[in-house]
Amino acid sequence: KLAFHYIADDFDPLRKVYPFLSEVDYAPHVGKPISRIPCPCKTHPSYAEHFLAPFIESLQKLDIQVEVKRSSELYASGQMDAAILTALGSRERIAQILHDHTGKNIEANWWPVNVICSHCHKMAGSAVESFDSAAGTITYSCDCGKSDEVTLAGNCKLTWRIDWPARWKVLGVTVEPFGKDHASRGGSYDTGAVIAREVF
Repeated sequence: KLAFHYIADDFDPLRKVYPFLSEVDYAPHVGKPISRIPCPCKTHPSYAEHFLAPFIESLQKLDIQVEVKRSSELYASGQMDAAILTALGSRERIAQILHDHTGKNIEANWWPVNVICSHCHKMAGSAVESFDSAAGTITYSCDCGKSDEVTLAGNCKLTWRIDWPARWKVLGVTVEPFGKDHASRGGSYDTGAVIAREVF
């Protein structure tokens, strides 16, 4: 069955307090997934939905038949769990692919996932300590000083260069348009194509 998917990256973290946001209200949310922080106008379920709603309305007005998928739901549902475990188990191979195609040295403590801290709820400052593939759990430590063990679903997200080819695998993607920034030499498509073939 063919399908046309649009994936909303609502599981990415808020990177900074943008000029149109209140410093007081949003500084505490920097580093948290945008699907889990307040809506700027206080009428939508989240920050992410505030910006996604007009886009979805435009699709409907133009009668574009597309299935909107939210990244947060893909992860929370457990659909990405197998891909996460594959990536965790292939960490060294993925690191080598990234090094070979980007020329960047990958740190020895690098992992292909960001874990959402169960205490401060941020994903920016966590570091993976270990994982249990049989139990489907990850143990991590966080910059906030806390550490914990969490299940995969909804508690961690693959980093972008691994998340993209993982989606191709999970959703059976055969064609996807993308910007020329991703197609630059050593860009995320170059690494994604190899990771798709050799890892997923």
